[in-house]
Amino acid sequence: GDPSVHRIQCECCRKVIYTQTRNRKYCSFQTCGHRMLNLRKSLKKRIERGAYTCPCCGEQFLPIRADARYCSNACRQKDYRKRKVTAHASL
Repeated sequence: GDPSVHRIQCECCRKVIYTQTRNRKYCSFQTCGHRMLNLRKSLKKRIERGAYTCPCCGEQFLPIRADARYCSNACRQKDYRKRKVTAHASL
């Protein structure tokens, strides 16, 4: 019943918390706060790297890793098998 207590949901884990602080977003900054901070940083880096084109299927994708060349593990494996067959056939 106290009007100074606000009921909010944690932006990360959606746990309901009660607080007197107006700008609180997370149930715990040590866990959820750091998790969301790292998520925002990684998304920003992915956008800065820009879209790559998969050499196997030609699809545009935002790479999760800086050294990613393929859009998925399936395309990576498919291209590897194709390279092995062509290398074996040229011998």
